[in-house]
Amino acid sequence: MIDEALTKYRLSPQDCVVIGDREKDMLAAHRAEVKSILVLTGDGKKARNQLNSIYLHYVAEDCNDAVSWLLSHK
Repeated sequence: MIDEALTKYRLSPQDCVVIGDREKDMLAAHRAEVKSILVLTGDGKKARNQLNSIYLHYVAEDCNDAVSWLLSHK
């Protein structure tokens, strides 16, 4: 789905980010080579323990924290 969006909207992976709370969200971001932000709300804490071998660009306490990090890392 991410690859389809990149193609359809002519987006560059380095300009995109996936924010999610599940392992599959972070794996999809990794495969598509886009930034990944794991939020620890919802299933995020459980997913964090399963993602030892996947690089995460940021681990956020919640969505507000994720957005703050994004805005400070333009």
